[in-house]
Amino acid sequence: MDKMTHVKFNGDNFALSLSDMMDQIIPKNNYGIDWNSLRVCFIALRIAQFNQFSKEQMSDILSFAVFEKHFTDNEERDIFPWIDNSLFTNKIFQEIMAIALFVEENLDIKNNFLQNKREIVQHIEVLDIDEIIKENFLYLAELEIFWLELISLRLPFLILDMLDDHTIEISYKKLHIVGKFIAKTIYQYIQKEYDEKLIQNLINMCAIFNFDAKDTSRVILCGYFYNIGVLKIPVEIVLKQDTLNEVEDDIVKSIPYFSREVLSMIYGFDDIAKLASNYQERIDGSGYPSHLSGSDLSLKDRIFQIVILYQTKREEKIENNEIFRLLENEADKGRIDKTILKTFQTMISQNN
Repeated sequence: MDKMTHVKFNGDNFALSLSDMMDQIIPKNNYGIDWNSLRVCFIALRIAQFNQFSKEQMSDILSFAVFEKHFTDNEERDIFPWIDNSLFTNKIFQEIMAIALFVEENLDIKNNFLQNKREIVQHIEVLDIDEIIKENFLYLAELEIFWLELISLRLPFLILDMLDDHTIEISYKKLHIVGKFIAKTIYQYIQKEYDEKLIQNLINMCAIFNFDAKDTSRVILCGYFYNIGVLKIPVEIVLKQDTLNEVEDDIVKSIPYFSREVLSMIYGFDDIAKLASNYQERIDGSGYPSHLSGSDLSLKDRIFQIVILYQTKREEKIENNEIFRLLENEADKGRIDKTILKTFQTMISQNN
């Protein structure tokens, strides 16, 4: 494997790490219960076990269950590094997913769970689907443990018990495409237009500072994932037009922490998690959430902070001259790196 151009990728780990964040975007089910893609996955895998799905397809079922609600079309679906994409032409798989999704849409785990599961079973009994698949589900539905495991805190581990490890080698280029899909999903949540200029600015700055291909690729990934923590913030706070109150402001300040929390769970993303969560730190220690100071912040951190600050102001529809006046003021206060800011400002003026 050429470590400059390729990286090891574990789809199971990636999907499990992002599942909670991605579920925040999906509307509650018919009973007002928060959506849980891992329940969908568990149901689908339990039925798939009866139907001779390959080990590769079982792993892909996990990734599909987590991201299925976010794919707008097959083209978006196909960007993901599936192990065996023949899964999507398998009619049995389609019917298994139909059952799993129906159960999650109609699961009332907070109220009369026993009555609710009977209603679900009665509905599936009359569905026009493959009889073998239907029998598979009805067999599971008779087992009390099946329903209890759906609400178990051990659910991620129960899922992993059904899977083999499938770590594959993919190019950074392929992973960037996945990252861009995640970034667009985040921007849909915060109701802003996704701007690819952020990534281009990062690429340009990496070139100016002579970063190698691997470092550049990983900075790009930070650009796609850095604000994934916003998915943990209630949408009413994210979209609030008025000034945030003190409590709301503290909640918003937790975004970098949540970004680091989820990214640190992804195999091989330790340095990405660290860089992506430091964008609100400042070299005088006045930033957040860790109040790091100059000696704690690397060249990459300082570059990333300035590029993200600039991008944030762009998204607020502020003109370039005013943005740089604000950034120069930050540099004069010793909060961001003045030398890097001048380099960035020159780069922007040359490319506009």
